[in-house]
Amino acid sequence: MTWGSPGRALFAPDVRKHEIPSIVAEATTVQFQTPLPTGTMQALAAAMRERPEVELYLYAYGGWGPLDGSLSFLAGFEHLRSLSLALEELPGFEGLARFTELRELSLRLRACAFFCVSGVLDVVGDAVSEVDAQDCHRVRPVVTGLP
Repeated sequence: MTWGSPGRALFAPDVRKHEIPSIVAEATTVQFQTPLPTGTMQALAAAMRERPEVELYLYAYGGWGPLDGSLSFLAGFEHLRSLSLALEELPGFEGLARFTELRELSLRLRACAFFCVSGVLDVVGDAVSEVDAQDCHRVRPVVTGLP
């Protein structure tokens, strides 16, 4: 684990599980960009359950394999209030329905993916939403602002 900008904890797969609660206690954002071992993910989710205001930022470009819209790789993090996902692609958003406490969502997709923006807003509800999608020609904001 290293610290990025102030308050941003950058997790790597070799982080010691017993250190996770103290790291999360000092963080405003928790970020990882490579898949973490299951035990580490569980420990991180438990620590963040104590501080749901801490943002989870997942930077998943390459090395993750195909992700699906269920967001099953985020099982245990459903209590989050702030979630930022930077992904190669995501073919659906049905997994966001589990995030009942979500207030902020940032989603950036690098690859072309089909999705329905109105469906995202229905799922997210009152969350502040920023959805970016690549339209195969340029990156452009699709939805930004308060609901």
